[in-house]
Amino acid sequence: MPLINLPGEILLGIASFLSSENDIDSLAKTSTRLHHLLNSVLYRHNVTHSNSSALLWAATKGQDTTARLCIQQG
Repeated sequence: MPLINLPGEILLGIASFLSSENDIDSLAKTSTRLHHLLNSVLYRHNVTHSNSSALLWAATKGQDTTARLCIQQG
């Protein structure tokens, strides 16, 4: 069975073993389905492990959507 066809719960479980934002981001970029499923995981990881650096980046670059996503996860 292709990875993309696994149930969302299993894919989230797999993502929970990824320890870096780059790894989560890379997996999320492999398909639209994984992007929708893992995008909140990526932002939550940034909040809990990277001191919300994505929020600071979004604020300095005027990226309202990214800032909103960060705030929703933090």
